[in-house]
Amino acid sequence: MRARALSRRLARRFDDALRPHGLNSGQFAVLVAVEALARARVMDVADALALSRAAATRSLDILERNGWVRSEERNATTRLVGLTDAGRALLVDAYPSWRQAVADVDGAPS
Repeated sequence: MRARALSRRLARRFDDALRPHGLNSGQFAVLVAVEALARARVMDVADALALSRAAATRSLDILERNGWVRSEERNATTRLVGLTDAGRALLVDAYPSWRQAVADVDGAPS
């Protein structure tokens, strides 16, 4: 239970840092994964982040509605996604906030 509470506190800290950018920590992680994978299948994103395919799909759908991710190819079995220019700009803008949250956590007493 202590580990779960710590995990929630950490997630909240990162969510707070990313909120001004319109993101939460999970969405930021998905954006980073899509950027790193270039043209990515939903399953590739899910595997990279240890998410279920359903969770990855939900996150990607939100990011696509916000104009940060686009489906480049979609058929009955495969969906390839990539970042839009707005998604890349958002990563550049949000990265310093994420980096500061990392520094804060690294320097926080345990």
